[in-house]
Amino acid sequence: MYDSAVEMQGGFYGPLTNIWVERIKAAQQSKTRFNLVAKTCNDFYESQRGFMWNDKQYFNGEMPSPKFAICIAKAFEFVSIIGPHLFWNYADRKVFSQKEMELVPELFGDPQDPEAQKLAQQVMLDEAKKKAISDFANDMMGVYLNWSQREQPGTLMVHGNHAVTESLIKGMACLWPETYSPPGSDAVYTRLCHDTIDNLFIDPDCKDPLWETAGYIMCRHSNPLWQVERMFGLPRGELEGKGTQHSAEMQARKQTSQADRASSKTFDLIEWYEIWSKVGVGPRTKQLNHHMIDMFDDKVGDYAYLCIAPGVEYPLNAPPDKFFGQNPATSDQVAEMFQWRCRNFGDHFPAWKDNRWPVSTLSYHPLMGSPWPMAPLGPGLGELIAINVLTSSYIDSSWSNRQQILAYLKSAASEAEQVLNSDDAVVKVGLNDNIHEDIGKVIQFLQKPMAQGDQLQAIEMLSLNFNRRVGLNEMQYGESKTQIRIASDSRAKTEALSIRPQKMSGDVGRWLTNASQLEMFLAAMHVQGKDLTHLLGEFAAEQWDNIYSNLPIERLMREAKATVEASEVRRPNKERDTANIQSLQQFLMPLLQQFAQETGNTGPLNEFGKLLGEAMDMPESPINLPEWKPQADPEQQQAAKADQEAELRKKAADAAAKEAAAQKQTVEAAATAMEMQIPGAFIGEMQHEQELRHKEEGHEQDLIHEEQTQIQRLLFDDAENSLDLKAKKDASSVSSNGKS
Repeated sequence: MYDSAVEMQGGFYGPLTNIWVERIKAAQQSKTRFNLVAKTCNDFYESQRGFMWNDKQYFNGEMPSPKFAICIAKAFEFVSIIGPHLFWNYADRKVFSQKEMELVPELFGDPQDPEAQKLAQQVMLDEAKKKAISDFANDMMGVYLNWSQREQPGTLMVHGNHAVTESLIKGMACLWPETYSPPGSDAVYTRLCHDTIDNLFIDPDCKDPLWETAGYIMCRHSNPLWQVERMFGLPRGELEGKGTQHSAEMQARKQTSQADRASSKTFDLIEWYEIWSKVGVGPRTKQLNHHMIDMFDDKVGDYAYLCIAPGVEYPLNAPPDKFFGQNPATSDQVAEMFQWRCRNFGDHFPAWKDNRWPVSTLSYHPLMGSPWPMAPLGPGLGELIAINVLTSSYIDSSWSNRQQILAYLKSAASEAEQVLNSDDAVVKVGLNDNIHEDIGKVIQFLQKPMAQGDQLQAIEMLSLNFNRRVGLNEMQYGESKTQIRIASDSRAKTEALSIRPQKMSGDVGRWLTNASQLEMFLAAMHVQGKDLTHLLGEFAAEQWDNIYSNLPIERLMREAKATVEASEVRRPNKERDTANIQSLQQFLMPLLQQFAQETGNTGPLNEFGKLLGEAMDMPESPINLPEWKPQADPEQQQAAKADQEAELRKKAADAAAKEAAAQKQTVEAAATAMEMQIPGAFIGEMQHEQELRHKEEGHEQDLIHEEQTQIQRLLFDDAENSLDLKAKKDASSVSSNGKS
């Protein structure tokens, strides 16, 4: 071990940072081919006039520059046409759990066995409870992710469009998951930020497009010295003299002597690199055979995070002063220093636990044996260069041929000059009588050779080939050279035209899914429920903490999945959707209307109206019906009333007949008792039974009366509703007649 920070910096940290600086240079060198193609494509996209003739990489710097250095904006056409097909709107980000095995009672033994039945019920009840909690957590996370993409600074729409544009130009783009706090707030939220692919570097030994063989990736930054000192908690002035670049402000203000301009002390920006390593803090070879490497391997492990600035002889995230002094770092604190973080020295983010890098990259054409893909514009660069050369040449030739050369005899010079200098439409020329030559020989126009038409043919051919290379088509411009007469031909052309955009749109969907997955992990780790009360409500916000604060991130990575459907981020085809819905309308509307009439449920009818409104870009649904309460037909009401009255009369007649029979039976029984001299007790019992029968019959009469009263009330309400409906129809008829 070392006795001081100076000894540690000189004996270990210095050689360690030098090795990482060498790795940074090697990673930059391995990206040369990708950078060259990306820069060329970007130059054509920006349509910089004359850049080809000013750059020595074109034509070996030997082709003379034309008068008209034309740059045809074919690259801009490609990006502006293909881009909207890939990313158009916010995606509906859904979260779901992995599907579990379905349990059946037979798994727990004999279904007839009470003990087995009890066990099955208990286990299935527990599983249902876990699933309910999981579904609730997924719904909360889905609501948060759909909110965060609109709430984040700049919105995910803007960052996503920037990334898609860069991927179409340079071949690759990236989104970085980060945490942030709104100004003046302690709340922590998550976002996905775009950063140019120019700042990303990969292990030069990586030979696969999935980066599975990469030992580390890097992100380049350039910040003011004071910001870096504050970010890493370094003493003020610690990085003085370590700057490597001038800021625009310093460049404008620096008007001092030549010595000051050459001094590095005037550099106020420092370049530094974040490194996410899967191969430990340092090399495990004889290149740096040091006991400190073994110590870091034990405390940190394979997955390490370092911040290296060329010229600074220690990692910015773990300066040597933290290992000495009154409170030296403990083993846990050392491990925390080197834990993976979000970009810009953000919060801890162990994305390696899900075998992921802390960045989501978008590309379309991977190259086997390389981590860097092919740019979509790359295959068409040859044609694009030739188009610009030939176009410039043709314009130059046309410009040279604009002059009209007039030849005349010297003896007619004065008359010829008079004509050439005149602005009159008709000019009369009088020739000297001393000129005895034919007029055609005195004054004559000299014709220059016309520009060759084969140049235009070559330009058209090259343009057609370029469109084929990159996937453009005349139909994407709304043009067609041939008239399509057969529907099958139209479908075949449409299908062939949409193959590339659909494939690229699928790539965008998978890219956003991966990015959303990373943001979900980050939100579960750092977002607190109290900061989501405005979004989820008090109860759900409390449950957020109960679920995610106790849920290991490894379990969430295994169980939950955030997805984005590719079809949701594409530009919607409103005309096609409207036509499809209208074609279904004639079949579905009668069924939905009948369903609503019979059940009173207007939900399916309103949902269909919502779909129709969205397809037609209507702000509100054209159909929004309350619960269906159809009005009865008056004739049917009268018939029902007559049937009910007849039923009531029948019940009343039956009750009267029963009462008469009971009275007759009572009289006969009394007469018989008197004749047979039945004891008084028995007669009293018979009278008691008779009283009970009278009470039951009176209760039945009361029920019949109440039923009759209720039926009459219902009939009265129906009649009143019919009158209201008739009045509304009459009012509507009067209103329509008045308008006409």
